[in-house]
Amino acid sequence: AKPGFAGLRRGSLPTYVNMMNSRFISIDPAAQQARHIEVPHMSSLLFTPYTLGRIELQNRIVMAPMTRSRSIGNIPDEIVATYDQFLNTASNRRVDHWGASIEGRARFAVEVARRAAAAIGSDRVGIRLSPYGAFNGMAPDPQHDELYAALAEQLSALGLVYLHLVDHRSLNSPPVKDEIKRSLRDRFHGALILSGGYDRIRAERDLAQKRGDLVAFGRPFIANPRLPSRLREGTPLREPEPSTFYTPGEKGYTDYPIED
Repeated sequence: AKPGFAGLRRGSLPTYVNMMNSRFISIDPAAQQARHIEVPHMSSLLFTPYTLGRIELQNRIVMAPMTRSRSIGNIPDEIVATYDQFLNTASNRRVDHWGASIEGRARFAVEVARRAAAAIGSDRVGIRLSPYGAFNGMAPDPQHDELYAALAEQLSALGLVYLHLVDHRSLNSPPVKDEIKRSLRDRFHGALILSGGYDRIRAERDLAQKRGDLVAFGRPFIANPRLPSRLREGTPLREPEPSTFYTPGEKGYTDYPIED
Protein backbone atom coordinates (compact mmCIF):
# COMPACT_ATOMS: atom_id res chain seq x y z
CA ALA A 1 0.00 0.00 0.00
CA LYS A 2 1.06 3.59 -0.48
CA PRO A 3 0.89 6.24 2.23
CA GLY A 4 -1.93 8.67 2.61
CA PHE A 5 -3.38 11.31 4.85
CA ALA A 6 -6.01 10.07 7.26
CA GLY A 7 -7.79 11.75 10.11
CA LEU A 8 -10.89 12.20 12.16
CA ARG A 9 -12.09 15.74 11.81
CA ARG A 10 -13.84 18.35 13.91
CA GLY A 11 -14.74 20.91 11.27
CA SER A 12 -11.51 21.13 9.28
CA LEU A 13 -9.08 20.06 12.01
CA PRO A 14 -7.68 16.52 11.83
CA THR A 15 -7.37 14.83 15.21
CA TYR A 16 -4.64 12.43 14.19
CA VAL A 17 -2.30 11.70 11.34
CA ASN A 18 -1.31 8.24 10.16
CA MET A 19 1.19 8.07 7.32
CA MET A 20 4.58 6.73 6.41
CA ASN A 21 7.62 8.93 6.99
CA SER A 22 5.71 11.58 8.93
CA ARG A 23 6.85 12.97 12.23
CA PHE A 24 5.60 11.19 15.33
CA ILE A 25 2.35 12.75 16.52
CA SER A 26 1.60 12.27 20.22
CA ILE A 27 -1.98 11.86 21.44
CA ASP A 28 -0.97 13.28 24.80
CA PRO A 29 -4.00 15.25 26.07
CA ALA A 30 -1.69 18.15 26.89
CA ALA A 31 -0.46 18.44 23.29
CA GLN A 32 -2.77 21.17 22.08
CA GLN A 33 -0.33 23.44 20.26
CA ALA A 34 -0.26 23.83 16.49
CA ARG A 35 2.57 22.03 14.78
CA HIS A 36 3.91 21.42 11.30
CA ILE A 37 4.12 17.99 9.75
CA GLU A 38 5.85 16.88 6.60
CA VAL A 39 3.71 14.78 4.26
CA PRO A 40 5.42 12.91 1.40
CA HIS A 41 4.46 14.36 -1.99
CA MET A 42 2.43 17.10 -0.32
CA SER A 43 3.18 20.55 1.00
CA SER A 44 3.69 21.11 4.72
CA LEU A 45 0.43 21.21 6.65
CA LEU A 46 -0.42 23.11 9.81
CA PHE A 47 -3.00 21.73 12.18
CA THR A 48 -4.01 21.89 15.82
CA PRO A 49 -4.36 18.46 17.46
CA TYR A 50 -6.92 17.97 20.18
CA THR A 51 -7.92 15.09 22.43
CA LEU A 52 -11.18 13.30 21.80
CA GLY A 53 -13.39 13.02 24.86
CA ARG A 54 -14.42 9.61 26.17
CA ILE A 55 -17.86 9.55 24.55
CA GLU A 56 -16.67 11.28 21.38
CA LEU A 57 -13.94 8.70 20.93
CA GLN A 58 -16.44 5.89 21.40
CA ASN A 59 -18.65 7.40 18.70
CA ARG A 60 -15.74 7.91 16.31
CA ILE A 61 -14.95 4.20 16.03
CA VAL A 62 -16.57 3.96 12.63
CA MET A 63 -16.36 0.74 10.69
CA ALA A 64 -16.18 0.80 6.89
CA PRO A 65 -19.30 -0.72 5.34
CA MET A 66 -18.84 -4.41 6.07
CA THR A 67 -21.09 -7.32 5.18
CA ARG A 68 -20.40 -11.00 4.81
CA SER A 69 -21.06 -10.68 1.07
CA ARG A 70 -18.27 -8.07 0.89
CA SER A 71 -15.58 -10.63 1.62
CA ILE A 72 -14.01 -12.42 -1.34
CA GLY A 73 -14.52 -16.14 -1.03
CA ASN A 74 -13.17 -17.27 2.33
CA ILE A 75 -10.61 -14.46 2.66
CA PRO A 76 -11.01 -12.72 6.05
CA ASP A 77 -10.68 -8.99 6.62
CA GLU A 78 -7.57 -8.07 8.59
CA ILE A 79 -7.65 -5.25 11.13
CA VAL A 80 -4.52 -3.16 10.62
CA ALA A 81 -5.01 0.29 12.11
CA THR A 82 -3.72 2.96 14.45
CA TYR A 83 -4.72 1.09 17.62
CA ASP A 84 -1.01 0.72 18.47
CA GLN A 85 -1.16 4.39 19.39
CA PHE A 86 -3.52 3.34 22.19
CA LEU A 87 -1.56 0.23 23.23
CA ASN A 88 1.71 2.10 23.57
CA THR A 89 2.49 4.45 26.44
CA ALA A 90 4.86 6.38 24.16
CA SER A 91 1.75 7.88 22.59
CA ASN A 92 -1.19 7.05 24.86
CA ARG A 93 -1.06 9.20 27.98
CA ARG A 94 -4.78 9.29 28.59
CA VAL A 95 -6.03 8.80 32.15
CA ASP A 96 -9.61 7.76 31.32
CA HIS A 97 -10.80 4.28 30.40
CA TRP A 98 -9.12 4.54 26.98
CA GLY A 99 -5.67 4.58 28.61
CA ALA A 100 -3.72 4.35 31.85
CA SER A 101 -4.38 0.68 32.73
CA ILE A 102 -3.69 -2.41 30.63
CA GLU A 103 -7.44 -2.84 30.16
CA GLY A 104 -7.81 0.79 29.08
CA ARG A 105 -4.93 0.72 26.61
CA ALA A 106 -6.28 -2.47 25.00
CA ARG A 107 -9.85 -1.20 24.85
CA PHE A 108 -9.67 0.52 21.44
CA ALA A 109 -8.23 -2.53 19.64
CA VAL A 110 -10.76 -4.84 21.32
CA GLU A 111 -13.68 -2.55 20.52
CA VAL A 112 -12.72 -2.29 16.84
CA ALA A 113 -12.38 -6.08 16.66
CA ARG A 114 -15.73 -6.53 18.42
CA ARG A 115 -17.53 -4.27 15.97
CA ALA A 116 -15.91 -5.88 12.95
CA ALA A 117 -16.88 -9.35 14.20
CA ALA A 118 -20.45 -8.19 14.81
CA ALA A 119 -20.65 -6.79 11.27
CA ILE A 120 -19.32 -9.73 9.24
CA GLY A 121 -18.80 -12.57 11.70
CA SER A 122 -15.75 -13.38 13.80
CA ASP A 123 -14.84 -16.18 11.36
CA ARG A 124 -14.11 -13.46 8.77
CA VAL A 125 -11.98 -11.21 10.98
CA GLY A 126 -8.27 -11.37 11.79
CA ILE A 127 -6.02 -8.83 13.45
CA ARG A 128 -2.38 -7.83 13.07
CA LEU A 129 -0.26 -7.07 16.14
CA SER A 130 3.28 -5.66 16.16
CA PRO A 131 4.76 -6.00 19.66
CA TYR A 132 8.03 -4.12 19.98
CA GLY A 133 7.47 -2.21 16.77
CA ALA A 134 9.46 1.03 16.88
CA PHE A 135 7.84 2.89 13.99
CA ASN A 136 6.99 6.57 14.62
CA GLY A 137 8.51 6.62 18.09
CA MET A 138 6.78 3.57 19.57
CA ALA A 139 8.66 1.92 22.44
CA PRO A 140 8.02 -0.91 24.93
CA ASP A 141 7.23 -0.22 28.57
CA PRO A 142 7.40 -2.35 31.76
CA GLN A 143 3.86 -3.68 31.21
CA HIS A 144 4.30 -4.38 27.51
CA ASP A 145 4.39 -8.18 27.68
CA GLU A 146 1.50 -8.31 30.15
CA LEU A 147 -0.53 -6.00 27.92
CA TYR A 148 -0.19 -8.19 24.83
CA ALA A 149 -0.97 -11.33 26.80
CA ALA A 150 -4.21 -9.76 28.07
CA LEU A 151 -5.04 -8.46 24.60
CA ALA A 152 -4.57 -11.92 23.07
CA GLU A 153 -7.01 -13.41 25.59
CA GLN A 154 -9.66 -10.78 24.85
CA LEU A 155 -9.29 -11.18 21.08
CA SER A 156 -9.52 -14.95 21.44
CA ALA A 157 -12.73 -14.58 23.44
CA LEU A 158 -14.21 -12.71 20.46
CA GLY A 159 -13.54 -15.75 18.28
CA LEU A 160 -11.33 -14.01 15.72
CA VAL A 161 -10.13 -16.40 13.06
CA TYR A 162 -6.45 -15.46 13.29
CA LEU A 163 -3.81 -13.31 14.94
CA HIS A 164 -1.08 -12.02 12.61
CA LEU A 165 2.05 -11.49 14.72
CA VAL A 166 4.71 -9.24 13.20
CA ASP A 167 8.35 -9.29 14.29
CA HIS A 168 10.10 -6.21 12.91
CA ARG A 169 13.67 -7.22 13.84
CA SER A 170 14.60 -7.22 10.14
CA LEU A 171 13.73 -3.51 10.13
CA ASN A 172 15.97 -2.81 13.14
CA SER A 173 13.22 -2.90 15.75
CA PRO A 174 13.68 -4.94 18.95
CA PRO A 175 12.88 -8.63 18.34
CA VAL A 176 9.68 -10.17 19.67
CA LYS A 177 10.98 -12.54 22.32
CA ASP A 178 10.23 -16.26 21.96
CA GLU A 179 8.47 -16.31 25.34
CA ILE A 180 6.08 -13.59 24.11
CA LYS A 181 5.29 -15.59 21.00
CA ARG A 182 4.60 -18.65 23.14
CA SER A 183 2.46 -16.59 25.49
CA LEU A 184 0.32 -15.26 22.65
CA ARG A 185 0.01 -18.71 21.09
CA ASP A 186 -1.14 -20.19 24.41
CA ARG A 187 -3.75 -17.46 24.95
CA PHE A 188 -5.12 -17.02 21.43
CA HIS A 189 -7.07 -20.06 20.24
CA GLY A 190 -7.41 -19.14 16.57
CA ALA A 191 -4.69 -19.50 13.95
CA LEU A 192 -1.37 -17.75 14.61
CA ILE A 193 0.35 -16.22 11.57
CA LEU A 194 4.04 -15.35 11.93
CA SER A 195 5.77 -12.73 9.79
CA GLY A 196 8.83 -10.52 9.65
CA GLY A 197 11.95 -11.11 7.57
CA TYR A 198 11.23 -14.78 6.84
CA ASP A 199 12.92 -16.92 4.22
CA ARG A 200 11.97 -20.46 3.27
CA ILE A 201 14.35 -22.17 5.73
CA ARG A 202 13.29 -20.15 8.75
CA ALA A 203 9.60 -20.45 7.84
CA GLU A 204 9.77 -24.23 7.54
CA ARG A 205 11.69 -24.48 10.82
CA ASP A 206 9.17 -22.41 12.80
CA LEU A 207 6.23 -24.30 11.33
CA ALA A 208 7.88 -27.65 12.10
CA GLN A 209 8.42 -26.50 15.69
CA LYS A 210 4.75 -25.44 15.84
CA ARG A 211 5.57 -21.85 16.72
CA GLY A 212 2.77 -20.79 14.41
CA ASP A 213 0.21 -22.17 11.97
CA LEU A 214 1.13 -20.05 8.96
CA VAL A 215 3.95 -17.76 7.84
CA ALA A 216 3.24 -14.53 5.96
CA PHE A 217 5.60 -12.95 3.44
CA GLY A 218 5.41 -9.26 2.55
CA ARG A 219 8.34 -7.57 0.83
CA PRO A 220 9.46 -10.68 -1.11
CA PHE A 221 6.09 -10.67 -2.90
CA ILE A 222 6.77 -7.22 -4.33
CA ALA A 223 9.64 -8.40 -6.52
CA ASN A 224 8.46 -12.00 -6.88
CA PRO A 225 4.88 -12.18 -8.20
CA ARG A 226 5.07 -16.00 -8.19
CA LEU A 227 6.61 -16.23 -4.73
CA PRO A 228 4.87 -19.48 -3.61
CA SER A 229 6.13 -21.45 -6.60
CA ARG A 230 9.61 -19.93 -6.34
CA LEU A 231 9.81 -20.95 -2.68
CA ARG A 232 8.50 -24.41 -3.47
CA GLU A 233 11.03 -24.90 -6.29
CA GLY A 234 13.93 -23.33 -4.40
CA THR A 235 14.40 -20.66 -7.08
CA PRO A 236 16.52 -17.67 -5.96
CA LEU A 237 14.37 -14.66 -5.14
CA ARG A 238 14.72 -11.22 -6.70
CA GLU A 239 15.40 -8.36 -4.33
CA PRO A 240 12.86 -5.50 -4.35
CA GLU A 241 13.94 -1.90 -4.86
CA PRO A 242 13.35 -0.07 -1.54
CA SER A 243 13.67 3.31 -3.25
CA THR A 244 10.35 2.61 -4.97
CA PHE A 245 8.45 1.77 -1.76
CA TYR A 246 5.60 4.18 -0.95
CA THR A 247 6.01 6.09 -4.19
CA PRO A 248 3.47 6.75 -6.96
CA GLY A 249 3.50 5.01 -10.31
CA GLU A 250 3.92 1.45 -11.53
CA LYS A 251 7.70 1.23 -11.04
CA GLY A 252 8.47 -1.08 -8.18
CA TYR A 253 4.87 -2.35 -8.00
CA THR A 254 3.74 -3.92 -11.25
CA ASP A 255 6.86 -3.86 -13.44
CA TYR A 256 8.68 -6.87 -11.96
CA PRO A 257 8.70 -9.74 -14.50
CA ILE A 258 6.59 -12.76 -13.65
CA GLU A 259 9.20 -15.07 -15.13
CA ASP A 260 12.99 -14.76 -15.32
